[in-house]
Amino acid sequence: MRKNFFKLEHNKICKINMLPFLFAFSFSALVSCQQEEINGPAADTSIKARDSSNFNNTLVTEATTVTPTYTVSTYDQLKSALSKANSGQVVYLADNAEINMTGKGALKVPAGVTLTSGRGKTSTTLGGLIYTTNVAHGNMLTAGGSGVKFVGLRVKGANTTTSRTSSAYCRGIYSSFPNLEVDNCEIYGWNHAGVYLADGATNAYIHHSYIHHNQQSGLGYGISMGKATAKIMNNYFDYNRHAIAGSGISGSGYEAAYNTVMPHGTEHSFDMHGYGGDGANYIAGDYVIVHDNLFYMTAYSAITVRGTPREGLNIYNNKFAHKSQIDAMNIYTSTSKRVIGTNSYSIVISASINPGPKSL
Repeated sequence: MRKNFFKLEHNKICKINMLPFLFAFSFSALVSCQQEEINGPAADTSIKARDSSNFNNTLVTEATTVTPTYTVSTYDQLKSALSKANSGQVVYLADNAEINMTGKGALKVPAGVTLTSGRGKTSTTLGGLIYTTNVAHGNMLTAGGSGVKFVGLRVKGANTTTSRTSSAYCRGIYSSFPNLEVDNCEIYGWNHAGVYLADGATNAYIHHSYIHHNQQSGLGYGISMGKATAKIMNNYFDYNRHAIAGSGISGSGYEAAYNTVMPHGTEHSFDMHGYGGDGANYIAGDYVIVHDNLFYMTAYSAITVRGTPREGLNIYNNKFAHKSQIDAMNIYTSTSKRVIGTNSYSIVISASINPGPKSL
């Protein structure tokens, strides 16, 4: 048994289904409370549930050992392995590898292939790093088809500040295909978005990752999406302009649950645009479901929905450091399409916030 250093801070009693991580260690723990949820990626198998009576316990998982198809430590090796890998195969980036993508464009991961490293094998294992120093790099890691997985990696861009260093849209991970999974990654330094879900990126699953310092003024999204849908769960967010942002276009939507938003965002945390403008008469995607999250950033509202999701807006069981719902939410949604359930306010910021091994 290995201890998982990713901690949950919620007090709600829930059943935990642990997702298997492919190699030595994972932060994966899909918390599934007995409440109505949208359909999303199913757990591969159920491994081991921890004591759910205390959500401050460290999560414990059992390792699932899978032999990688390719193990690489240089750019040339990584590029070669990805050019040969087939669906179901695994490319493992050495834990101490640092791949400089500056001037090399994008790396495409083929459909069904997993690119992984060892973030979190121990409390100090950062995992393999893929990075650029070019503030106008564009997309760095791209999904070449459905079912691509990025696991246990560090994905670093060139701008961790709020300065407008480039008008180019730089993204760490980019997909326009269904069933993308991002698990246990540290993603930071991207002027546009750490993860960008373009049109067609339906049923994405982004979980147990630390997404931070994506905060360029006017852009700066941890996760951003066009006509895409996603489950966004059990992540830590900090130093983002918006942790999550949706375009508001019909056919888009997200469920955000069990995430922790730390105190240092530079605008509101979770966002869904009104498509074409702000107001109840504008579409704000198909759905927005926000539940069981912790919001510690109080300088701005936690949740802003700038129109009316076609299927509805549902916000419940969240805990806010904000003093009231008025402080925590900025909602344009028509009253007939929104359900604001029971939420808690004026919570105290925990001293034990632990996003796992981190570079910055």
